[in-house]
Amino acid sequence: MGKERKLIIKEAAWKDLENELEYLTENYSKTYALKFAVEFVDIVETIPVDYLHHPENRYLRTKNQVYRNIIWKKNYWIVYKIKPNTLEVLSLFHTKRNPKIIKKVKRIR
Repeated sequence: MGKERKLIIKEAAWKDLENELEYLTENYSKTYALKFAVEFVDIVETIPVDYLHHPENRYLRTKNQVYRNIIWKKNYWIVYKIKPNTLEVLSLFHTKRNPKIIKKVKRIR
């Protein structure tokens, strides 16, 4: 386990979640979408505890392995970046999307 860091959920990750919730509400149910949102927050809150446990994202390789992802619900990655004092959740990414899109995560500030 690494040193404790502050967790920050970037606006882009919230937007990804919002888009996914809209899709789930329209195509499944509002109840399912709300459950999905709660589970997202619950899993994200575990990142500070074991952030080094999760694998490096294979599309965002760096020398220091700062881009990690949680494989969630088989079809989602929760992508985060390890910084000196913070852990930044950058994206909620559905794995059936084009993997080239994930590279844009590096531009999130």
